[in-house]
Amino acid sequence: LTRLSRLDLLQMINENTEYVEPLIGLENYNQTAMLKNSQYPRLDIQFLNIKPTISKDFTRQFKQYSNKLLATLFTTFKEAIIMDADVILFKPPQELLSIPEYKSTGAFFFKDRELINRSSDEDKIFWKKLMPLGKESIFNIQQPSDQTFNNRYFHGFTHLVEAGIVLMDRSTHSPGILHSLQLSLWRTATKRVWGDKELFWLSQAISGTDSYSFNKDAAGAVGELITNDGVQKICSNQPVHLYNDSLLWINSGFKYCKNGGASRDLKYFEGMDMPTLVEKYKGPLNVSAVVVPPHVDELYL
Repeated sequence: LTRLSRLDLLQMINENTEYVEPLIGLENYNQTAMLKNSQYPRLDIQFLNIKPTISKDFTRQFKQYSNKLLATLFTTFKEAIIMDADVILFKPPQELLSIPEYKSTGAFFFKDRELINRSSDEDKIFWKKLMPLGKESIFNIQQPSDQTFNNRYFHGFTHLVEAGIVLMDRSTHSPGILHSLQLSLWRTATKRVWGDKELFWLSQAISGTDSYSFNKDAAGAVGELITNDGVQKICSNQPVHLYNDSLLWINSGFKYCKNGGASRDLKYFEGMDMPTLVEKYKGPLNVSAVVVPPHVDELYL
């Protein structure tokens, strides 16, 4: 049930993109009407209606973030780029699937902003109890490695993955996908994570599929450099993701400030009046700089 608006779909257009495959619960979609006055070419879109696959008794159980997990399970692509509706790509989608770490592991996750929100020891104990750490090894089930237990989530921080884009080879990672859907229905599990973010990789480790990788750098800030009291800053709503210093994508759309708040922020914009700032916030993001901060683990552990 990934929801792609007209502009979001158009972001996917490039000369090599074959088609986009949203999963929907809707009966009608009229691309001709939506793109009537558009300068962009039509897309070849194939829709999958997954409504018949879920019992009516359980349709309300899948809402918000868990819809993306359904999309990961039911898409017909062998290799899938699971993408939020408000993602903006700066590279062709095919380049994401060429990332070496993805090619070698079959699953690749981008890191979230390294916030200092802390999780509890109870959370770590809970997830470890679900993983194949004991007698499961006699069945040749892969046990979690250091990449699972030596990441910032198990170091006590709440946020590890930013799931605006997830790369997944479904032919090798299907057991974990099924586990993620089961976990999404279990309040005891979901209360320990934010949305679907951590379920993507935790479910793989729980299923005995420890073959996945994370981007080296955490999400950064992208936007316009502003000077306040002689100090240069970036006012940023959107997390930005780089790979080997190359700008790949941002989340949360391309609006300068999707949350408004011009009256609150006017003091940070020297020489600007309120009407001008309000219009600026409604306009597109002006990208003049990107900042990727140092790893929080190194500063707070």
